Amino acid sequence: MNIRRFLTIIAFAAALAAPRFVYAQTNENKFDGNNPYTQLIPQPKDVYYDLNSPCFVLKKDVRVVSNDPFLSDYLAGHIKNLTGEKVEIIRWEKWKSAKKTIKREHPVISILIADNAAPEGREYSLEVQENAIFIFSNGYEGAMSGIQTLLQLLPPQTYNFNNRDFSNLIIIPQGRIEDSPSFRYRGFELDVSRTWRPAEDVYKVLDWMAYHKLNKFHWHLTDDQGWRVEIKSLPLLTEKGAWRGPDEVIPSSFGSGNKRYGGYYTQQQIKDIVKYAADRGIEIIPEIETPGHSAAIAGSYPEILCEFPEDTSINETGFSREIWCVAKESNYEIIEKIIKEMAEMFPSGIINMGGDEVNRFNWEKCPDCQALMKKMGMTNSEQLHFYFVSRVNQIAKKYGKKIAGWEEIMYADDIKDNSLIYVWHSKKWGPMAVQNGFDCVMQAAEYVYLDMQQSPIERGHNWARVIPLEITYSYDPIKLASAGKDAGKAASNLELARKHVVGVQAGLWEELGNRPENFVEYQMFPRLCALAETGWGTSRTIADSAANYKYFYDRLTQAHFARLENMGIRFRVPYPEVKAEPVAFTKTDVLISESYMRPYKITVTPPYEGAVVKYAIVSPQTEIGNIRGQKDTTNYKYVYTEPIITRDIANYRFATFVSDTLHSVGVAVSNMPLQTVRMVPHFEIETNMRASEKNLSILKEYKEKAYCRFEGRAKAGDYITFVFDEPIKCSVIDIVTGRANVDFYGLTEGYAEYSEDGGAEKRLTAAA
Repeated sequence: MNIRRFLTIIAFAAALAAPRFVYAQTNENKFDGNNPYTQLIPQPKDVYYDLNSPCFVLKKDVRVVSNDPFLSDYLAGHIKNLTGEKVEIIRWEKWKSAKKTIKREHPVISILIADNAAPEGREYSLEVQENAIFIFSNGYEGAMSGIQTLLQLLPPQTYNFNNRDFSNLIIIPQGRIEDSPSFRYRGFELDVSRTWRPAEDVYKVLDWMAYHKLNKFHWHLTDDQGWRVEIKSLPLLTEKGAWRGPDEVIPSSFGSGNKRYGGYYTQQQIKDIVKYAADRGIEIIPEIETPGHSAAIAGSYPEILCEFPEDTSINETGFSREIWCVAKESNYEIIEKIIKEMAEMFPSGIINMGGDEVNRFNWEKCPDCQALMKKMGMTNSEQLHFYFVSRVNQIAKKYGKKIAGWEEIMYADDIKDNSLIYVWHSKKWGPMAVQNGFDCVMQAAEYVYLDMQQSPIERGHNWARVIPLEITYSYDPIKLASAGKDAGKAASNLELARKHVVGVQAGLWEELGNRPENFVEYQMFPRLCALAETGWGTSRTIADSAANYKYFYDRLTQAHFARLENMGIRFRVPYPEVKAEPVAFTKTDVLISESYMRPYKITVTPPYEGAVVKYAIVSPQTEIGNIRGQKDTTNYKYVYTEPIITRDIANYRFATFVSDTLHSVGVAVSNMPLQTVRMVPHFEIETNMRASEKNLSILKEYKEKAYCRFEGRAKAGDYITFVFDEPIKCSVIDIVTGRANVDFYGLTEGYAEYSEDGGAEKRLTAAA
């Protein structure tokens, strides 16, 4: 085939932006294990395929042709994971000037970015022919999206850069995909202040986002617990504010322990990360929290605080003296220094200033802030917040930046035309934002706060609610943003929501990020897969919402789990449902077994088709109460194949295994108690720590998951003593600090003593 003729065909196809071949359209939304077009996440807009024509065969001599060097290298690197051979890359300019011919039998993958290359209204098109694959795109991001779709049409090993099991036969049926996202902003927010994440972790997150066509990385770089970005004009921010622990300006928190903890990114590291993201079609939007959540900068530069000593108020995360003084002109000079250097590091047109959960107690007591209120004719301290936001906005404008922030900044003066609102209280603030004409990103806590528990037995927050995968998949940002009590305005509210909701975002706050090791990926995936499909706009392609979710769940568990594992993501695996029911037994059974305990039949329902469930037999003495989850799955030796008959239901734990090293938490029987009712001894409590009588009384009630909240941090010399009316005979004493599912309030250093008769104490040997 003549090269010049080949180029003419491509140019002709790109110019027409129309299909050259007709395929059977598939909108059946039915998973087929033999058809890769039915296995894609996020699901594309329009998919056509022909299973009866000769397939494209990916051979070791495949050639990649592209007018963008990074895209061709990126695709070729992934193909090498399948073939084991280096892929020949031909640049467009070289191809044009080449005199040699290309043999017909060599498969070719071409990527063309050009105006009007993709069909009208689409970001990209991907066409698979017998001996060639074409990706036509109107822009760089569309070309990257096309590549990600192509990678999902290939075997899962395409994502595994350690793969050694190369294939000689890789086929893709002929077909065509025409695709584009519904939301131009599809984001993920990562908090690296509360739990420090080194640069290599951020690179991984960016790769995972790119694979799922997410294009905005909201980087929460500062908060009370740590300042993570180098600002050369303010060196103390990283010398002091990036660290917490003994003798640091920030105390230990969130399980960081009795040691120095923290870190920060140098400006060069940030520039490298920004480029890495941009190569993958991702824009990084930095967030610098102001005026609240600022203990890290206040510890480094205490001159930003209001000038009065009597502040005893505590913000949402337990800090006092952490809010910028609104009245100090010098503070706006510091903010300008920060924004100036941030603008040099981050090419994004947006800088997020935070602006949420502002503890205004300081301002209400500060004579300078009160004088400013009087001068500006303000009637309440909330107006000081809006004044601060407006001042920051003016600085951002000076450096060509649009100001962004959480919903609380919305009522600041003169920011509507230069702002982006992030909505986290969606039921109230989503409609309020769009009806007031603000562009907004919907990050509704009750759907996409990924630090929330994924089930009642797993670690995580639950103040928004427990958020399993199906809740995230049901997320409808437009519906939330168009809600209103006035039925007559429903149509106009919907129109406003469609106009002003620019995108969706999931967020991971890291109070709990200290453990387990895979906390980030465990909380992100597979829920971020659901968010990706919401952002793409294909999570509601079927009228029946249950059918929508089933199609997604089938694609996820039957195909995408294998991709996630090859991506190196230690994702959350769903655990099985385990139930028990009594089995009839006779006197003869009792005589044979020498036990009057009733036998039970344990039945396990796997969480998805083909799931492998294993079980372990554990010692009931190692369990506490009715806790059904067990993280240690090293002893799960038996594969469940049929119901188990046993008299000891408390001794069994079951887990879903994707591989030997990737599995769910272990669970027990869920529909009946694991233990009989225990004795509840009477006791009194003595303590020098502050807590209300109501809170202390909770300790005496012996209720599962109930806890007593004390005021402030525990310090050396604090104690709590339980005085029992009578000696208690027991084999185990279990002392738990913190909450069951949110345990970052636990003590990291301390000891316990006991006395059998109220006399000399004996110290328990245990790790705190």
